[in-house]
Amino acid sequence: RFLSDANRFGLAVLHPRKIVVYSITGGGGQASAPHSVGLQDSGYHTLGKAYEHTLDRPAFNMTKGPFGACGKSEYIAVQSMDGLIAIIEQERATMSRQLSKFLLPGPFAYCA
Repeated sequence: RFLSDANRFGLAVLHPRKIVVYSITGGGGQASAPHSVGLQDSGYHTLGKAYEHTLDRPAFNMTKGPFGACGKSEYIAVQSMDGLIAIIEQERATMSRQLSKFLLPGPFAYCA
């Protein structure tokens, strides 16, 4: 759900200074195991870069969730080493906020 096309699956990969979302597409061949829901029954899958965002600060971790939206899309929240939270909604970065009195990055989760 990281992609605007609801029929494609996205895989978010966090790098130290960027986040990249890849689209997953099924290839040919015959599957040897049950396929995932929504993915084609194929022997292999390929990754293609859908989009990437450069981060101003070194990233520590990320989480995902609808973040108050209607649930049709997933947002990505990235926590930096110095306490900046950046929110990414599909192909665009929507906002960022600095946590006050931040000392060290730690566990980060979204609870609905």
